[in-house]
Amino acid sequence: MDAFDNSTAGVDATGRGHCQARTLRAIWTVMETFTRSVVLPPWQGLSLREQVSQLVVFHLSHDIARSPDVAAYLREYPVGAVFAGGEVIEDGTNRFESVRALVESCQAASRVPLL
Repeated sequence: MDAFDNSTAGVDATGRGHCQARTLRAIWTVMETFTRSVVLPPWQGLSLREQVSQLVVFHLSHDIARSPDVAAYLREYPVGAVFAGGEVIEDGTNRFESVRALVESCQAASRVPLL
């Protein structure tokens, strides 16, 4: 018996157990479809090195911002996420816009969407 079993085990007098099982089955189907169509395709084309690199987070201003070519940098170091910390609110200038532009260029250059 699994979470989606339609037997009467766990069903109260109102029959809510069957409704919950159908709801869980529907949620599972949506999650499985999303995973197969959105999550897996980018991963299937990655080498083992690129898959492991998805576990790495680079600091935006210390690592990537110093590179003259963001796309080349992300090809060499295909990270899974970038971190933007205090540099966004560091001073009263429009630093936010430059950080945002850098993050957008990183997203565009990455084979897999960055976190």
